[in-house]
Amino acid sequence: MGFSALSSATLNDAASPAAIVDRGKLRRNCGRMTRKAAQNGVDLRPHLKTAKAIEVARIASAGNSGGLTVSTLAEAEYFTNHGFLDLTYAVGLAPDKVAPISQLLRSGAEIKVITDNASAVKAIRDNCEQNNIHLSVLIEVDCGEGRGGVPPSSPALLDVAKEIANTQWLSLAGVLTHAGHSYHGKNASEIYEIAEQERRAAVHAAVRLREHGHTITNISIGSTPSVTFAQSFEGVTEIRAGVYTFGDLQQVSLGTCSVDDIALSILATVIGHNATSNRIIVDAGSLALSLAESQTGRPGYGKICSTSTGALFRDLYVSDIYQEHGLIAAHSGVLPFDSLPVGSRIRILPNHACLAASHFDSYLVVDNSSTIVDLWDKTRGWSCS
Repeated sequence: MGFSALSSATLNDAASPAAIVDRGKLRRNCGRMTRKAAQNGVDLRPHLKTAKAIEVARIASAGNSGGLTVSTLAEAEYFTNHGFLDLTYAVGLAPDKVAPISQLLRSGAEIKVITDNASAVKAIRDNCEQNNIHLSVLIEVDCGEGRGGVPPSSPALLDVAKEIANTQWLSLAGVLTHAGHSYHGKNASEIYEIAEQERRAAVHAAVRLREHGHTITNISIGSTPSVTFAQSFEGVTEIRAGVYTFGDLQQVSLGTCSVDDIALSILATVIGHNATSNRIIVDAGSLALSLAESQTGRPGYGKICSTSTGALFRDLYVSDIYQEHGLIAAHSGVLPFDSLPVGSRIRILPNHACLAASHFDSYLVVDNSSTIVDLWDKTRGWSCS
C-alpha cells in the first residue's frame, strides 16, 4: 500500500487510503512522556515498532539518551542507516538472527538482544563465534503477562545468567520486562498495580543476579499504560513505551490519552452508499485499519473525523471491515448520506495504531489542519535487506 508523490496541498486531494500523522499532537505526546521520564530520573528508550519512522524517532528521542527500542531487524537496519546506533532488539533472539545482526554491528551499531532460555544462549553463543562478534544480552523477565521471560524468583533466571557468563562471546547487560497485561487493566488503579508488579519483578531479578556476582547495569521496563500510571520507578534505569507517540482508541479506553491526543488517522474516500444495509462504504478496510476491535464495549473498528477540521463525528463508526472496504454506521441509525456523498473524504481514528500504521510506506503529515506539510518515510517488514 503506497502513496503517490506529495503533489497536493490538502488531504482532500491526496490519494487514499493513506496514513496521516498530526505533527503537533505527536510532539505533545512525546514531550509528555519525556518529561515523565526526566521527572523520575530514568531514561526513555522509545519503542519505534509503532511508528517505524525516522522523523518520529527524532522527535521521540529528543531530550533522552538517544537510544531506541525495535522489534524487527528491518527496523534495526533502518534506524542504524539513519544514524541511531544504540538499539535494543526487544524480541527473544533466535540464533539465526545473529548473522544479520553481525552486519549491523560492523556498521557501527550497538545492539542489545534479549533471551530467556539457557539452551538458546548456547546456540546464540555458537552463532556469535561463527560470526566473530560479541553480543550484549538482557535477560527477559516475566512480570505476570505469561508471554516471554523467566519468573524473577525462578532458578531459570540464574541458569540463563550462568550460561551468558560462561562464554567470551556474550556479556550480561541487565534485565528487561514488559507488562503487556497492562492493556487488560480495567481502570487506573488496576493498571497502577500492574505497573508496580512490573517494576518489582525487574528490580527483584536484578537484585538476585547481583547477589550471585553478576554486574547489572540495565533494568528496563515499560509499556504505555504501565508507564503512564506508574507512581514509582525506584531501581529502574530506563522505560520503554511506543504507542504513546501516536495514541489510539484503545489507549483512550485505558485512560492514557484523550481522543484529541490521537496523532494517527487513516484517510479514506467514500466509494458507495448502501441504503438497504444503511451503510456508507469507504476504501479503507482491514489492510488499512487492522482487525483490532474496539476495547470500549461498543462495536466498531474506528471512529470517524472530519478531514478538514479533524472534529469527531460522534455518531459515526466503522461497523464492518473487509480487506479493502470499510462500512460506516451510525449509533443513532441515521447516516448523513447527503453530507458524505461518493467521493468525499473522511479520517478514521484507529483502534490500534501499531497495526493500522504497519501496512503503509509513508505518512502524510499535517499540523492541526488538513494542509499537508510533509511526507515522512518509514520501514516495513521483518528482515534486513
